[in-house]
Amino acid sequence: MKVISWNASMKFREKFKVLDERYHADLYIIQECEDPARCNNAAYKDFAQNYLWIGENKNKGLGVFARPGKKLEKVELDSHYLRYMLPFKFEGKMFFGIWAYMRYVEDLVVYFSIYRDYLKEKPVVIGDFNSNVIWNKEHGNRT
Repeated sequence: MKVISWNASMKFREKFKVLDERYHADLYIIQECEDPARCNNAAYKDFAQNYLWIGENKNKGLGVFARPGKKLEKVELDSHYLRYMLPFKFEGKMFFGIWAYMRYVEDLVVYFSIYRDYLKEKPVVIGDFNSNVIWNKEHGNRT
């Protein structure tokens, strides 16, 4: 199974071909991508035959794209107003697609405190965690 996660920094509809031709992954978790359902790009819609997407802005959300014929299903969990956490199963394996946005890692701690039982299943937690040492100063030392 080949899985790729990437922050496309928008306009994924113009970038997906190069990524897919080069890597031909089974699953892509893409941060900052357009909602295929609300995009006019026919090639992008064709690429997105088997996908999940969440977001408030049709041009900048979190998308999960699987090869046609692969089993991709959203796991319905309350987000508790935490943004860009997308739980799903791919070929029966539990995944959490992540785009840590605004409060960054703090949202991840809260989310997985709520859903800690899912961690027992040893899910794949994958995405853009927006983690950087520059945020340590703002939030203080966490020991």
